[in-house]
Amino acid sequence: MLENIRMDLMVRMANRRVGVQKWTNDMVGPRIKKILDKVAERTSCYRAYHSGEHEFQITGGGENGSKHAVDLRLHTCTCRRWQLSGIPCVHAICAIRSKGAEPALFCDDYLMPSSYMEANNPIIHPIAGEDDWEQVEYPIAPPPYKKQAGRPKMKRTKEPGDNKLPPPAPNQTDNQKRMPRTYTKMTCQVCFKKGHNRLGYPITKAKKAAAAQQAGEGSSIGGQQTRKRQRRQQAPKVPTSKGNSGLRDQIIKSRRGWKKLKTMEGNQGANGGASSSQAMHEPPTQSSQNPAAKKAQQKGQTESEWAGF
Repeated sequence: MLENIRMDLMVRMANRRVGVQKWTNDMVGPRIKKILDKVAERTSCYRAYHSGEHEFQITGGGENGSKHAVDLRLHTCTCRRWQLSGIPCVHAICAIRSKGAEPALFCDDYLMPSSYMEANNPIIHPIAGEDDWEQVEYPIAPPPYKKQAGRPKMKRTKEPGDNKLPPPAPNQTDNQKRMPRTYTKMTCQVCFKKGHNRLGYPITKAKKAAAAQQAGEGSSIGGQQTRKRQRRQQAPKVPTSKGNSGLRDQIIKSRRGWKKLKTMEGNQGANGGASSSQAMHEPPTQSSQNPAAKKAQQKGQTESEWAGF
């Protein structure tokens, strides 16, 4: 890039030095001369009034014409166009012509041909190719390496095209490394099209969806019965006991059981009263005299009552 810039500057400055020699007007260049001629055409609309040796007042045409002060010695005008561009404005040219001078002489020095020649006078000399350069004893060393702060990166910075891997080779053996399936297109074994497999075949997917919908509708009633059965199985079972307290707890679970319990207690009270009165009139037997036999008789009576209940 630097070599191209050097070549462009060398050719441009040489062409400008040749072009300056063709200028016929030695005061200013052709481009500045065209600007002066174009601005001088408007001087007929203004009138110059002499104030001093180098000072003039320029008045525009009409009742509301503009008024400007021009100083030819200082190269100034109140419109400030002359100071900004270095080329006399229309007011300055009007004053210069009233004095009988040439407007090109009042341009700034950097617009003169002499200044243009001085700017392009230095010559950029040509150089030989790299093959003809003189070999030095000490080659140019690279810049010193400075360790960066922080932990160094273990992975290189990937370029935008690194993530897109090429497709696998057609004749690929098992010993070779296989490409990931992420970047490959699967082929359907039914329609032999790319983009899906036989499980994703449109007709197969539609059949599966219809079958699932029918199965869901048919199992709605059976599902309710199944849920009831599961709740019945998951319900905690009341543990059974051999004593009367366990039977009492099982019976009192409902209102009907409570009524049965009351009826059973009333029957037991009546049977107990009858047996006690009979015992008063009957003579004592062997079972009444023996406590163990009496206890066994009461137990058998209770079991018979519960069996009838």
